Amino acid sequence: MKSILFAIFMMAVVTISISFARAEEIELSSEGFKITRVMNEPKTLNALGKMAQFSDSNEVGKQSELNEKLPPEEQGEEFVIDWRYSGKAEGAEAAVKLEYVTGKKAEIQVYEKVYTSIKKKTYQIILRNVGKTFRKNGEIAHWRVTIISDGKIVASKQSALWSAFENYVKGTENRE
Repeated sequence: MKSILFAIFMMAVVTISISFARAEEIELSSEGFKITRVMNEPKTLNALGKMAQFSDSNEVGKQSELNEKLPPEEQGEEFVIDWRYSGKAEGAEAAVKLEYVTGKKAEIQVYEKVYTSIKKKTYQIILRNVGKTFRKNGEIAHWRVTIISDGKIVASKQSALWSAFENYVKGTENRE
């Protein structure tokens, strides 16, 4: 029983430390590509619930009435990636690749979006991890975002613990 409680405690500590982990940006010859923001936003409360969290109101019952959770099929997280192209060659192709590991699966999953004929502007990708998928896999714990153009990595950003997880995976593969 003590070992189960310890394991739960350690998962909570790791989750909290990951939530506050700073992203590391890898300096590359960017050629006009930049990942400007990577954000993991929990989705548990509806709009009224979010307002109630920051409300000054002390009216009896009002807080509990407003603080409503989303239905289970909508609960989870949104992973938002903003990136910008400001290069000279408009019309180029680029692929944005998100590699991530969820809290309940110790394997790297990949999401990739290909852009053809990109222009000078800011782009946004929203990956929704909600409902059954969220309950089955857990929240995104470690991640790396790379932008690939002309067959080479032109921008990259990763969570602070991505390198440690990647080294762990490589170490376990070498033992097999």
